Amino acid sequence: MKTTLFHFRFAAHSATIATISAAAFLLLAGSCTVLSKTQKAMAQRLSISADTVVSAPIRMFETLAEVRLERSLFYASTLTGATAHFSEVDMIADAAEKEQKRLSKYGVYINALNSYIRAIQSLSSDTRWKGIGTEVRGIGNNLDSILLYYDKIFSDSLSVGYFKIAGKAGGYISEELTKGHQAKLLKEFMTKGDSIVSICCDSLIAVLKSDALIELIDNEEAALKYDYSRFLEFATPKPEILIEYDRRYVHLSASMTTVKSLRTQCCRGLKAFQKAHSSLVKEMNRKKDSDIYPDLLELIKISSQICLLINKL
Repeated sequence: MKTTLFHFRFAAHSATIATISAAAFLLLAGSCTVLSKTQKAMAQRLSISADTVVSAPIRMFETLAEVRLERSLFYASTLTGATAHFSEVDMIADAAEKEQKRLSKYGVYINALNSYIRAIQSLSSDTRWKGIGTEVRGIGNNLDSILLYYDKIFSDSLSVGYFKIAGKAGGYISEELTKGHQAKLLKEFMTKGDSIVSICCDSLIAVLKSDALIELIDNEEAALKYDYSRFLEFATPKPEILIEYDRRYVHLSASMTTVKSLRTQCCRGLKAFQKAHSSLVKEMNRKKDSDIYPDLLELIKISSQICLLINKL
């Protein structure tokens, strides 16, 4: 497999983040706090809002898979003869299995971002600070999985395992030893993590904006209408049973409308998270405070909109 600029960047950023994380855990007490309470609070709010934004694409893909399965079963029920019916259902099962594999591919980036977000929540919260060793080990497992996905490129394993080592080192440092460095570690962690956020968000946005996904959504919406109309032509259920099928179709049709809106909002939300994270990191590294509130408020607003869409699914 050809080594690309993406892979070199990712390997370099991964090793850097891991090294910084391990070093920060091992610093001796005595350093002054480098972040204000307001900055830590903004990091906490950013992570909470981003949690919804980052998890939403998987919910969207799951809904698409559900619609595909249900409308395929509508079509299968119109086939006459046991052999034809079985062959179609068997193909549906195979397609569902392939869909799960496709979901796991996108899930690599989503899992990495989710682990990163949980670590920020622990780093920025005094009440969760005690469990930071476990959180960073979680980051190690998930970010390593991205590198393992490109195992042919990282054949020398230089980057794989760095995060796990950093996580284990953190687990052995007592709360008392590191408590004075909570703000310093949060700053270092988010500064180096900005590249990971950028890479993962860009990758997910590219998928969500791809012509292939847009075409898939349009085709599924059209196929749902066609397969259900065919089902009605061949099916002869009793009225009280037919109404349940109608109700199911209405739900699936509404879900497809929501999926289209959710795709757009997910793109906006990931971009907003990327921007707000970058703005907060810049503020953390300046002597004078900068105004990141507009970026943070935009992320919070989109996160709320995504929550409403997900509740409709």
